[in-house]
Amino acid sequence: MNKTSLEVFQAFGQGLISGTDSWKEVVAENVTFTGPVDQVKGLEAFAKLNEGFMPMIRGNEMKQVVVSGNFVITQMLMDIAMPSGKIIKLDMSEWYEIKDGKLDQKPVELEIPSEVKIALKSLLWDKVDSESMVDAEQFKKFISEWADLLNQPIPKLKRLSVDIEVE
Repeated sequence: MNKTSLEVFQAFGQGLISGTDSWKEVVAENVTFTGPVDQVKGLEAFAKLNEGFMPMIRGNEMKQVVVSGNFVITQMLMDIAMPSGKIIKLDMSEWYEIKDGKLDQKPVELEIPSEVKIALKSLLWDKVDSESMVDAEQFKKFISEWADLLNQPIPKLKRLSVDIEVE
């Protein structure tokens, strides 16, 4: 029997929480992961990344799960223990694609339109120099990453808005 996209995602999450390797059964061998700290490709690299991260989790709350065809989009609030002992709240979202009953996390990346590149060049790149900043190259890298992120299309998900007026 074929599992739904939601069932595959749930098996993945339950396997991670259980502390066993059962989650690997529902993850594609060539899984890709692109996060704020690291990027990996392949099941073993993904497993190694999780081995370092999972022990830091002190609690989690699934705020929202949206399923659209073979895609599962999640929003989760996690309590993460820092090396200093401090607990921080991490509000994160992830986008998974389920193919052939296996989870494959795919970054959604589209190239920055040429108009935006021209605007960045005229507004920022031509005015950034090493004299006015500590690290001009790092600044350009961060601005490019944010421009990439902000130029991604809005997902075509069904939405509903309700406005309640109370007097």
